[in-house]
Amino acid sequence: MRGRLMERDLSLRMIPPRVTGKQSEYSHQPSEMRLLRDSSASGQRTLKSSSFAESSQKKEALQKSIEKSKIGREDTAERAALIEELAALRQKKEQLKAEIDKYRECDPDVIEEMRQTNKIAKEAANRWTDNIFSIKSWAKRKFGFEESRIDKSFGIPEDLDYID
Repeated sequence: MRGRLMERDLSLRMIPPRVTGKQSEYSHQPSEMRLLRDSSASGQRTLKSSSFAESSQKKEALQKSIEKSKIGREDTAERAALIEELAALRQKKEQLKAEIDKYRECDPDVIEEMRQTNKIAKEAANRWTDNIFSIKSWAKRKFGFEESRIDKSFGIPEDLDYID
């Protein structure tokens, strides 16, 4: 059974397998180890320097975009007045939305949707009632039970009827 480090090294292809007969050997030759060590060290150095250069360029680009965005946003009396007006308009918009929501129940589309929902619910209730009556008649024929006994056993109300 291989250890965790061996598994990691194999998955990263750091150790090449050599098959000898029926066995697999995992090892490096000394020359391979030196090459691997040297290449990874130089690769890390170039990786660090390139990422530093990229980071510096990103920082400069961000600084320039900050400077560009500050143009035209100087704090002036006119800008402050416009910001206050914007806040007042947003508050008024929220109040109007709340008022519209208050009268939503009177919307003709909402009323029609409620009618359709009620129609579907009524059809479903009548379908279930029909199924109950069908099962009751089957039980009377099959087992010879009285209707009152079936109603009492299954908790069916006496006044069960279709919805008009």
